Amino acid sequence: MHILLIEDHPGAVCLLRHALSESAVSVQLSVVEDGDQALAFLRREGDYSAAPRPDLILLDLNLPKTDGRVVLQVLRATPAWETIPIMILTGVPQDVDHQQAATLGVERFLRKPRDLQEYRAGYYGLVADPRAYVPALRDTYRQSAPLPVSAAR
Repeated sequence: MHILLIEDHPGAVCLLRHALSESAVSVQLSVVEDGDQALAFLRREGDYSAAPRPDLILLDLNLPKTDGRVVLQVLRATPAWETIPIMILTGVPQDVDHQQAATLGVERFLRKPRDLQEYRAGYYGLVADPRAYVPALRDTYRQSAPLPVSAAR
């Protein structure tokens, strides 16, 4: 499974990378730091010519260069990308225009955790098995063995 993280804050990237390393499935994580890099990655331009198509995108809205809201609009307006599930990451819930994002087909809104414990608690489903958030992979997720009771906190 491949996740594209579009996030400019190194601390958030580090925490998510560490949390996903504990996932029940193999996750490849690609990280870009701004909206321009995100679009280049998806278009497979320049340094990203061999970039894989992500199964899931985690998108920060407040990005340098091209804003995350613009990236979201481009994603949903481009037929090749319109079916990729997107989760919005935000540090400030007021930054999110829920109605606009819902109209553009966002899978879920996630508040950025401040530390690894919050990632484990708040992102448990994503960290435990990200396939649950990707429609094309949900059958695989449902067929996998349930997590032990002690792991489901």
